Amino acid sequence: MGGNSFRIATPQAMGMMGEAGFSSDRPSLELTRSGQEDDWNRPIYVDKTGKVYVDVNLGRGTPSIHSVSAQGEPEFPVKNFKIVGSSPENQHPKL
Repeated sequence: MGGNSFRIATPQAMGMMGEAGFSSDRPSLELTRSGQEDDWNRPIYVDKTGKVYVDVNLGRGTPSIHSVSAQGEPEFPVKNFKIVGSSPENQHPKL
């Protein structure tokens, strides 16, 4: 057993917060509430490209926005976002 030590390069250690996170302190992602919820009552948000995000705090208190996997599961927390409005309920389908 040598004296080698290994460090795991996590997104946080590399200055990234996953694909949805940003390293700047200013809001970089504008989200619109779709008016829909997923099957676990998490409010659904979308960005201007149509990418889906959810609030894992279920719309209570300060939003904890996460990106969503292709299977509809919350993935990475989003840090620098701004909620800019709501769209009609029927505009975005339920996940």
